[in-house]
Amino acid sequence: MANPEHLSIFKKGREAWNLWREEHPEIHPDLSGLSAPEADLDGFHFEACDLSRSDLRKCRLRQCCFRESDLFQAYLSETDLSGSDFEAAVLRQADLRNAQGLDVNFRKAGLNSARLEEAVLEESNFYGADLSQVSAFRSNLSRSNFSDADLSKVDFREIDAEDCQFLNADLFKADLSGSELSRCDFSGASLFETQLGQCTLKEAVFANAKMAGAYLYRANLKDALLTFADLSSSCLVEASLDGADLREAILVEANLEKAILANCLIHGVSTWKAKYDGSMQRNLIISRYDEPVIKVDQLEIAQFIYLLLYNPAIKSVLDKLTTRIVLVLGDFDGRGEDISDAIREALQKRELMPVFLHFREYSGAYAHETVDALADLARYVIADVSGVESIPAELAATIESRRHLLVQPLLQSGQELWRMYDFIAKYSWVRPLIRFKREEFPALIDKEILPALEAAIR
Repeated sequence: MANPEHLSIFKKGREAWNLWREEHPEIHPDLSGLSAPEADLDGFHFEACDLSRSDLRKCRLRQCCFRESDLFQAYLSETDLSGSDFEAAVLRQADLRNAQGLDVNFRKAGLNSARLEEAVLEESNFYGADLSQVSAFRSNLSRSNFSDADLSKVDFREIDAEDCQFLNADLFKADLSGSELSRCDFSGASLFETQLGQCTLKEAVFANAKMAGAYLYRANLKDALLTFADLSSSCLVEASLDGADLREAILVEANLEKAILANCLIHGVSTWKAKYDGSMQRNLIISRYDEPVIKVDQLEIAQFIYLLLYNPAIKSVLDKLTTRIVLVLGDFDGRGEDISDAIREALQKRELMPVFLHFREYSGAYAHETVDALADLARYVIADVSGVESIPAELAATIESRRHLLVQPLLQSGQELWRMYDFIAKYSWVRPLIRFKREEFPALIDKEILPALEAAIR
């Protein structure tokens, strides 16, 4: 029960109460069990105050100070908490359902087992707070900071938490199913067995996150950053990873069945015993930023190609196994994507595996070595030399030393040949140049170019 003297001063109003607090900072007021529903308590100083089991439902509590106060099992539902300070306060099992507030400070507060269902607490600070086993179903916590917080076993289903910070947070067995988490930063966070099914995680950051056993069924991870994340044994069935950065990520024994893996950066990814049945894989970039862009359409092939590029001695062992790879050279970024798509579709229809080498501004020794290594694996080469100056030098050097390698040059109508074309055209294994119109290319590659190449191989 509340201290009668403290309760009497409280009833005199904000000015009298705050003045008394200022004059007697050594006193820790006891207002336990206080009943003041729907009261206007804006600006009250309740720091280090015992308000356990108090009834403050529907109160105005804006700009209040609750630092180090005890609000155990307090009723704070439908309150307005804007700008209030709960740093290091005890809010265990408190009821904050439908509470509202902007820029509320819960730094290092103890909120374990509290109820925050359908609360709106945008831009709030939960840094280092204990939110274990909190229920916040359908709450709005956008742009809030949960870094270093304990969020283990929370019920965060269907919350709106765009642009939140979860750096180094503990989300062990947390349930965030169906939540909006775009652009959230989970760097270094622990997400062991966390439920993220059907979440929107566009442009989210999971760098160095520990996500073993996480459930990401149908999650939207478009353009997410997952570098060095541990996703071993995670479920990514039907997840979208379009444009995701998976460099150095661990996907050992992960389930990627029916997932979308397109335009991903996958340098150094580990996928031992991962499942891919029914997944859509294309434009997987195995190279680093400082290397010519190498794209393939299967994770297994990506690792194989990378292994060969960086372990040249293994190539001799695998020479007899490389009858399905077709090396495709050109500039396919942006303006040339429809050309690369047509080549890919026509090759895959014949159960051949395209390996795309995209030249940016690269040239010189490394580009030459890359073309050489890939050419040694190829069944034949298709080279679109339209508008690209860097291909001819590397291509010419490779062609000159590989009599076994059939090469089909392509040039878009209206563009000029480079100066060195005559140098490579003299070789018998270089087929006549084919000029093409962009709109006619899909039919041309499928009906004429590839059948002629296959016939020549035989």
